[in-house]
Amino acid sequence: MKRSLRTSLLVAALAMAGLVALGGCNESKTLINVNEASADPAAYSGVISIVGVTKAFSRTDTTVFGLMDLKELQCTTPNCNQPLLPVKYQGPLPQIGDEVHVTGSFTQVQGGYVFTASELKIVRQHRLGG
Repeated sequence: MKRSLRTSLLVAALAMAGLVALGGCNESKTLINVNEASADPAAYSGVISIVGVTKAFSRTDTTVFGLMDLKELQCTTPNCNQPLLPVKYQGPLPQIGDEVHVTGSFTQVQGGYVFTASELKIVRQHRLGG
């Protein structure tokens, strides 16, 4: 009886560990920064998650906004090189200065790539400019 109880407890513990491990896979998404992603968009296939700060909006497409890298928040001189990653999102758009996590994939368009987001999460607000 003792051996059976220990075996049952061991099996239950392993099963719970397996469920926790599987459940954790869905929750943990590696965030890629804007500078990494924009350096070589063709290197990323499938669904990825990117972190960045909303810097601008497209004048010609109301579903597109530009994300800058979080590190660019530290640059305080007027001549900072702040490359923007174009993000297309069909839902409510973030505001300038919103730090966001976007999940989606790169789509090739005429002249380059755009990141087509299926999910957008606003993390916090940063004060940009003066």
